[in-house]
Amino acid sequence: MTWTHDTFDDPTWPIVVDGENSRREGDLKSALSAFSTAIAAFTDSTSDRVQVETYICRGVAHAQNGDEDHAISDYSAAIDLDPKRALAYFNRGCAYERVSQEDRAIEDFDRVIELRPDNPDAYIIRGGLLKRRGQLDEAQADFAMVRTINNDTNT
Repeated sequence: MTWTHDTFDDPTWPIVVDGENSRREGDLKSALSAFSTAIAAFTDSTSDRVQVETYICRGVAHAQNGDEDHAISDYSAAIDLDPKRALAYFNRGCAYERVSQEDRAIEDFDRVIELRPDNPDAYIIRGGLLKRRGQLDEAQADFAMVRTINNDTNT
Protein backbone atom coordinates (compact mmCIF):
# COMPACT_ATOMS: atom_id res chain seq x y z
CA MET A 1 0.00 0.00 0.00
CA THR A 2 1.27 3.44 -0.84
CA TRP A 3 0.37 6.07 1.68
CA THR A 4 0.61 9.81 1.43
CA HIS A 5 0.50 12.45 4.12
CA ASP A 6 -3.19 12.96 3.40
CA THR A 7 -4.35 9.31 3.30
CA PHE A 8 -6.00 9.89 6.69
CA ASP A 9 -7.20 13.19 8.07
CA ASP A 10 -5.28 12.93 11.33
CA PRO A 11 -2.43 15.08 12.64
CA THR A 12 -0.31 12.03 13.52
CA TRP A 13 -0.59 10.43 10.09
CA PRO A 14 2.19 12.42 8.35
CA ILE A 15 4.54 11.27 11.12
CA VAL A 16 3.56 7.65 10.42
CA VAL A 17 4.14 8.10 6.68
CA ASP A 18 7.58 9.60 7.35
CA GLY A 19 8.36 6.65 9.65
CA GLU A 20 7.27 4.14 7.01
CA ASN A 21 9.39 5.89 4.38
CA SER A 22 12.39 5.73 6.75
CA ARG A 23 11.74 2.03 7.40
CA ARG A 24 11.59 1.28 3.69
CA GLU A 25 14.89 3.12 3.23
CA GLY A 26 16.45 0.98 5.98
CA ASP A 27 16.67 3.71 8.61
CA LEU A 28 15.06 1.72 11.42
CA LYS A 29 16.14 4.10 14.18
CA SER A 30 14.34 7.04 12.54
CA ALA A 31 11.35 4.84 11.70
CA LEU A 32 10.95 3.58 15.26
CA SER A 33 11.33 7.11 16.58
CA ALA A 34 8.64 8.42 14.21
CA PHE A 35 6.18 5.62 15.02
CA SER A 36 6.73 6.09 18.76
CA THR A 37 6.24 9.84 18.42
CA ALA A 38 2.97 9.27 16.57
CA ILE A 39 1.75 6.78 19.18
CA ALA A 40 2.62 9.17 22.01
CA ALA A 41 0.57 11.86 20.24
CA PHE A 42 -2.58 9.74 19.89
CA THR A 43 -5.66 11.33 21.43
CA ASP A 44 -9.21 10.18 21.97
CA SER A 45 -10.01 11.52 18.52
CA THR A 46 -7.32 9.48 16.76
CA SER A 47 -9.13 6.89 14.68
CA ASP A 48 -8.68 3.21 15.45
CA ARG A 49 -7.56 2.69 11.84
CA VAL A 50 -4.68 5.16 12.20
CA GLN A 51 -3.69 3.56 15.50
CA VAL A 52 -3.85 0.03 14.06
CA GLU A 53 -1.74 0.90 11.03
CA THR A 54 0.79 2.72 13.23
CA TYR A 55 1.19 -0.24 15.59
CA ILE A 56 1.57 -2.62 12.64
CA CYS A 57 4.19 -0.36 11.05
CA ARG A 58 6.15 -0.09 14.28
CA GLY A 59 5.87 -3.85 14.77
CA VAL A 60 7.39 -4.42 11.34
CA ALA A 61 10.25 -2.03 12.16
CA HIS A 62 10.87 -3.83 15.47
CA ALA A 63 10.90 -7.18 13.66
CA GLN A 64 13.33 -5.89 11.06
CA ASN A 65 15.49 -4.69 13.94
CA GLY A 66 15.45 -8.19 15.46
CA ASP A 67 13.25 -7.19 18.40
CA GLU A 68 10.51 -9.79 18.16
CA ASP A 69 9.17 -9.16 21.69
CA HIS A 70 8.36 -5.52 20.92
CA ALA A 71 7.04 -6.52 17.49
CA ILE A 72 4.66 -9.02 19.13
CA SER A 73 3.54 -6.34 21.59
CA ASP A 74 2.76 -3.89 18.79
CA TYR A 75 0.89 -6.47 16.70
CA SER A 76 -1.10 -7.39 19.82
CA ALA A 77 -1.99 -3.73 20.34
CA ALA A 78 -3.23 -3.56 16.75
CA ILE A 79 -5.30 -6.72 17.27
CA ASP A 80 -6.81 -5.29 20.45
CA LEU A 81 -7.97 -2.28 18.43
CA ASP A 82 -9.15 -4.28 15.40
CA PRO A 83 -9.58 -8.03 15.95
CA LYS A 84 -10.41 -8.47 12.25
CA ARG A 85 -7.11 -7.07 10.88
CA ALA A 86 -5.61 -10.22 9.35
CA LEU A 87 -2.24 -8.58 8.69
CA ALA A 88 -1.67 -8.03 12.40
CA TYR A 89 -2.30 -11.74 13.11
CA PHE A 90 -0.12 -12.75 10.17
CA ASN A 91 2.80 -10.60 11.29
CA ARG A 92 2.43 -11.67 14.92
CA GLY A 93 2.30 -15.31 13.83
CA CYS A 94 5.57 -14.85 11.95
CA ALA A 95 7.12 -13.21 15.01
CA TYR A 96 5.93 -16.04 17.25
CA GLU A 97 7.47 -18.52 14.83
CA ARG A 98 10.80 -16.68 14.96
CA VAL A 99 10.85 -16.93 18.79
CA SER A 100 9.87 -20.62 18.67
CA GLN A 101 6.37 -20.13 20.08
CA GLU A 102 4.85 -22.49 17.54
CA ASP A 103 1.52 -23.02 19.33
CA ARG A 104 0.85 -19.30 19.36
CA ALA A 105 2.02 -18.97 15.77
CA ILE A 106 -0.38 -21.67 14.66
CA GLU A 107 -3.24 -19.98 16.54
CA ASP A 108 -2.51 -16.73 14.73
CA PHE A 109 -2.34 -18.41 11.33
CA ASP A 110 -5.63 -20.17 12.14
CA ARG A 111 -7.13 -16.72 12.70
CA VAL A 112 -5.63 -15.33 9.48
CA ILE A 113 -7.17 -18.23 7.56
CA GLU A 114 -10.50 -17.65 9.28
CA LEU A 115 -10.42 -13.98 8.27
CA ARG A 116 -8.78 -14.40 4.86
CA PRO A 117 -9.23 -17.97 3.57
CA ASP A 118 -7.74 -16.88 0.25
CA ASN A 119 -4.31 -16.09 1.79
CA PRO A 120 -1.92 -18.80 0.53
CA ASP A 121 0.99 -17.55 2.64
CA ALA A 122 -0.87 -18.34 5.87
CA TYR A 123 -1.45 -21.91 4.70
CA ILE A 124 2.19 -22.28 3.63
CA ILE A 125 3.57 -21.12 6.97
CA ARG A 126 1.02 -23.01 9.06
CA GLY A 127 1.62 -26.10 6.95
CA GLY A 128 5.36 -25.85 7.60
CA LEU A 129 4.77 -25.51 11.33
CA LEU A 130 2.42 -28.50 11.34
CA LYS A 131 4.91 -30.56 9.33
CA ARG A 132 7.67 -29.79 11.85
CA ARG A 133 5.35 -31.02 14.60
CA GLY A 134 4.74 -34.28 12.75
CA GLN A 135 1.15 -33.41 11.88
CA LEU A 136 1.66 -34.52 8.31
CA ASP A 137 -1.98 -34.97 7.29
CA GLU A 138 -2.86 -31.46 8.45
CA ALA A 139 0.24 -30.04 6.77
CA GLN A 140 -0.62 -31.77 3.50
CA ALA A 141 -4.14 -30.35 3.70
CA ASP A 142 -2.68 -26.84 4.04
CA PHE A 143 -0.32 -27.36 1.10
CA ALA A 144 -3.21 -28.71 -0.99
CA MET A 145 -5.19 -25.59 -0.14
CA VAL A 146 -2.32 -23.44 -1.44
CA ARG A 147 -2.49 -25.30 -4.77
CA THR A 148 -6.26 -24.76 -4.88
CA ILE A 149 -5.93 -21.04 -4.14
CA ASN A 150 -3.17 -20.63 -6.69
CA ASN A 151 -5.16 -22.50 -9.34
CA ASP A 152 -8.21 -20.35 -8.62
CA THR A 153 -6.22 -17.12 -8.99
CA ASN A 154 -4.53 -18.27 -12.18
CA THR A 155 -7.72 -19.09 -14.06
